[in-house]
Amino acid sequence: MPESGRLAAGVRLALTTLTVLPVRAGTVDRSAAAIAMAIAPGIGGLLGLAIGGLAIAMIAVGATPLLAGAVTIAAGVLLTRGLHLDGRSGSGPRRDR
Repeated sequence: MPESGRLAAGVRLALTTLTVLPVRAGTVDRSAAAIAMAIAPGIGGLLGLAIGGLAIAMIAVGATPLLAGAVTIAAGVLLTRGLHLDGRSGSGPRRDR
């Protein structure tokens, strides 16, 4: 596969894995997965900028901090399909049965 095709496949894979954007994954192989993993922090950064911008904009137009926080968290959940919503679920005391 040409270099530009591998890069495009990796970008599509990262976007479909980390966001709700309706992008077809295309070819999924080791090289596409490697590219997707390499650019995943950038995708996360862009999502963070968008969500942070939403929070700042809400405060700027007069929303209460509680409302801005709730809408910001909801936007993050919706944009990522709740990808890391369970992030703290395994951090409590362990209870074996």
